[in-house]
Order: sequence, then structure tokens, then C-alpha cells
Amino acid sequence: MPGGDRFEFRCWGDDLSAQRAALDGDWTFKGEEPSGETYLLGGADRFAVKIRDGRFEVKEKLRREGRLELWRPVAGIAFPLSMDELAPWLEQAFGLSGEATAGEQDLDADALADFLSRHRAGHAFPVEKSRRRYELAGVLAEHVVVRAAGRRLETVAVEGEEPTAVHTGMRLLRVEDQDNQAYPAKLLELAKRA
Repeated sequence: MPGGDRFEFRCWGDDLSAQRAALDGDWTFKGEEPSGETYLLGGADRFAVKIRDGRFEVKEKLRREGRLELWRPVAGIAFPLSMDELAPWLEQAFGLSGEATAGEQDLDADALADFLSRHRAGHAFPVEKSRRRYELAGVLAEHVVVRAAGRRLETVAVEGEEPTAVHTGMRLLRVEDQDNQAYPAKLLELAKRA
């Protein structure tokens, strides 16, 4: 989904076919996209950190407003990365600083995952996604089939710049009574059960 500050709501289930049918029926289809991503879990819960398409990406949760969360993309940097480039994010998201982040070496995605594991600061969690994107009156939505840790789950998200519009999208998809759970929190649950 596009960048910029966005209010987001995301729910999960084993079968969200009713929501998928509503999206296919009433919303404008914007495209389908498969992806393989690696989330770096175990850091501060206000950050979502992942590796996608050879890039280190970070989103920050700015605040919670009722049932919604306001997220901002704050980093999207191509690998390889120097420790100087990574150090601010490793400190904020994973609490690593000082000697842990000293050094001149450049890190690729695998080396970064190994680094976090060695310092017991986080661990890499690979995820396969099949995402379908939609739009209705300025509100964005997606239906995603997620495969991770031997499980298949579905997730539906609604996001936009205005909370009122996001709530309208939630009502249209009949998900307003479900829990809002961003990727890092849900994936941590799966990782603990794996």
C-alpha cells in the first residue's frame, strides 16, 4: 500500500472469503502482487521492520486513535548497508548501541539477520504474501493470503489519511468488531508457536 502517514486497521482469520467477496464486488481492484518478505521481530512494538526487494524498511507507529493505529514509513534503504546507516534504526527498534553497532563492515540482508540473532535482539521471520489491493472513495484496502511458519492465514486491511473514512471502510467490510493487529504482533504470535 502507498507510503505517507496512514491510519490502519488490520484483522486476521483462517477464512476471510466474505470480505474478499465484498472487496471484489464493491471496491475498485488496483492490482495483485505476490511477495516474499522477511520481518525482523523482537524489537520495540512501535516499529515494523522488514526486508523486502533488497531493501531495509521501517514503519513507525505514531499513536493509537481509538481502534486505529497511525503508521509512518520512516526508512527504505537498499542493501548493502553500512553500520552507520543501520545504527540509528538498530538503537531505536532493537535497543542496540555502542560496541554492538561499532564497525565499518557493510551488511547485506542475511548478515543483518545474523547480526540481530547473535546479539539476541531479534530474529528473522520469512513470510510469503499474495496481496490483492483495492480502493474506494480514497480509502485503500487489501486482502492478503499469508504463509509463514507452516501456516496459511488471511488478513484484510483498511487504511487512509482520515480516520472517519477508514471506519467507513471497516463497516463496509463488516470487520469493525474484530481486533486490530499489525503484522509484527501477529507474526510474533506465530513465531512463538512454531
